[in-house]
Amino acid sequence: MEIVGCSTNQIRANTPLMKNVGGINLNINENQCVVRPYARSKKPRLRWTDDLHRRFLCAVNRLGGEDRATPKMILHAMEVDGVTVSHVKSHLQMYRSVRQERLIQEALIAAKEKWKR
Repeated sequence: MEIVGCSTNQIRANTPLMKNVGGINLNINENQCVVRPYARSKKPRLRWTDDLHRRFLCAVNRLGGEDRATPKMILHAMEVDGVTVSHVKSHLQMYRSVRQERLIQEALIAAKEKWKR
């Protein structure tokens, strides 16, 4: 099997028939990409309400900011039932990436304004 020319969730096979790929039985032709099926979790997805996000922000700020606060510390400081470390990890990652993107956009706008003068 060769993993060339496909995205990360696809497998390219150079064999005429492949019976088992990652525990999944597949029939494929030569040089075809096959998309692995999405395995959805049985747990219901957590909806980050405004109140929940506000608690998250308060906890992050109390703990010294997004770079110092850890998911476990944030979870403890939020004092909310039903939220796991995994939920907080994911939300913190998204929060950091959105903030980083916003800072980049602000820097680009400032640079454009500087060059207009």
